[in-house]
Amino acid sequence: MKFSSYSFTPEILRALDACNYDQMTPVQQQAIPAAGRGKDILANAQTGTGKTAAFALPILQQIADTPKDIHSGSVRALILVPTRELAQQVEQSIAKYGKGLKLRTITLFGGVRIEAQTNRFKRGADIIVATPKRLIDLLKLNVFSFKDIEHFLMDEADRLVSMGIHQELRTILSSLPKKKQIILFSATDSKALAKFSEANQVNANVVKTNDKQPAFSKIVHTMYRCFREDKTKHLFSLIKLLDCDKALIFTRTKQDVNRLTEFLTNEGHSCQGIHNEVSQRNR
Repeated sequence: MKFSSYSFTPEILRALDACNYDQMTPVQQQAIPAAGRGKDILANAQTGTGKTAAFALPILQQIADTPKDIHSGSVRALILVPTRELAQQVEQSIAKYGKGLKLRTITLFGGVRIEAQTNRFKRGADIIVATPKRLIDLLKLNVFSFKDIEHFLMDEADRLVSMGIHQELRTILSSLPKKKQIILFSATDSKALAKFSEANQVNANVVKTNDKQPAFSKIVHTMYRCFREDKTKHLFSLIKLLDCDKALIFTRTKQDVNRLTEFLTNEGHSCQGIHNEVSQRNR
């Protein structure tokens, strides 16, 4: 199915053409028509299969079909994501797809001054993309109202329901109007997500595809077994053997990050460690 065969506005079609989007992916073919009719959606789709367009495009189209004057504190769509980085990615995609629609999108996440985000709501917003805790912080300040919300979406919903933020999710859901569209996108199935869907969605359209993220042919997967106390020594040997110019190394704990960063730095490598005790600015 081609994007041009769906009843998108000319502005959205021009934006998709600029992005070189022609054929819909399987998840887009299933999700877009149902979501565009205002149906609740429970979709399972891996990263890299076009899921952001699958949920963003029908929301943009519905908002464009029913134009309303936004005012201070008003919001029409709320997109909830687990991380700052994903919030920024989703905002960028919405900006591309909705370029000609003149919609206002605000992104909320921690690590920045809350006052700077508060001031942005003086002119209202069509869409909010937010991480849960910063959204709750601003909700408590009565910066905006959810009474006009028509669309509520959770991206990486499996992660959101398993993050230990059940009270925050309950607070957000209880603040939304009873009549709204709920769209859940997830990379994996889980009992917790199924339970959440059953409790909050109405006759949800279930979207599942065999669409897989394309693998990069240059990646080689290898496993080396060794004793724990020998891992650092063998890692250093592997770095020299592979003549690594750039490498990304994951460890289990932040203590391991600090220890390994110090070791590699002492061995003459340019090395930086990243974990949750490193400030956002330094990251």
